[in-house]
Amino acid sequence: MRTFFAVLIALPLVAASGCASTSNSVRSSNVPPAQTAYVYERNEAYIARVEAIAARRGVAIEWVNPPQIKVTRAPPARSNRDG
Repeated sequence: MRTFFAVLIALPLVAASGCASTSNSVRSSNVPPAQTAYVYERNEAYIARVEAIAARRGVAIEWVNPPQIKVTRAPPARSNRDG
């Protein structure tokens, strides 16, 4: 019976401490995200290979989540506004 009451008291305390630990992440959400040096694009070469094999076998493919590849993004061009 003592174990039951100990768990009954400890459970809300553990739950409340988990909720309290999220306050820092809420404050940091106003910080703008960093510029990423890459973007994701469809992997057209892989899609073409798979669809060609599937067509030879008589299978139709419908991509729900098409494969993507990480591509390095060129840095933004600087504008020269000196005059």
